[in-house]
Amino acid sequence: MMVYVNGQFLEADVPALLVSDHGFTVGDGVFETIKTIDSLPYALTRHLERLARSALGLRLPPPPENIRGVIDQLLAKNPLVGLGRIRITWSGGPGPAGSLRADPVTPTLVISHTAAPTPVDRARVVTVPFPRNERSPLSGIKSTSYAENVLALSYAREHGGDEAIFADTQGRLAEGTGSNIIIFDGTNFVTPSLDCGVLAGTARGLAIEWYGVHEGEIPMDALTSAKSILLTSSLRDLQLVSHVDGVEIPLAPEAIALAKEFSKRLLEEVDPL
Repeated sequence: MMVYVNGQFLEADVPALLVSDHGFTVGDGVFETIKTIDSLPYALTRHLERLARSALGLRLPPPPENIRGVIDQLLAKNPLVGLGRIRITWSGGPGPAGSLRADPVTPTLVISHTAAPTPVDRARVVTVPFPRNERSPLSGIKSTSYAENVLALSYAREHGGDEAIFADTQGRLAEGTGSNIIIFDGTNFVTPSLDCGVLAGTARGLAIEWYGVHEGEIPMDALTSAKSILLTSSLRDLQLVSHVDGVEIPLAPEAIALAKEFSKRLLEEVDPL
């Protein structure tokens, strides 16, 4: 398995990063995960645009313009059958101990392509007892500072869940650790608005554009009164939810149809999206 690190294709088990890299020491970096099927990437343009927005939000230099070409080379070197994921990491690069970046910043770029597990048909979700801070400077940035998500997902697994769900600091429904949420109330499909501190997910964006999913403020108790719930992410597409905190969630025909149609359409429209 080959990876790309700062201009070189290397064996994945070859040491390639300095111990002073701020992506490792302080989580100073941004990243993207792109779905592949039989080594064909989906929504790559949207992911690269979000990577650039995240870098700008974190005040990192913009990622290099040749990433798409590098990905093409990497996919040729690491062809995979079935579901895979491209991971792009753009970090603050080597720096001094502590939070202060080097001057000038010399970012680190790492790109990999690995197999991905097939998501379960229906997910069990667990709400966590700490909020997503919609006022954080990292709100809406796909940052490598992921410890909060690690803790939340660990909590969910301990309570029998596949994914953890956050409220924001005002008690509104926010997002999962690696997913956005869509609620079907019997009439409309609704997803939390970006001012609830959620990441602008690529699958979320496509669901809004293709199927008119509404954005709005959703109270947390809507989770247990919903006619159906779906999680959205690059690897999940639209994934139906079976339980919230152990409470079974209905399976509306409209939600089943939406999930199937979304995956079918995604396969027909690869890139640019």
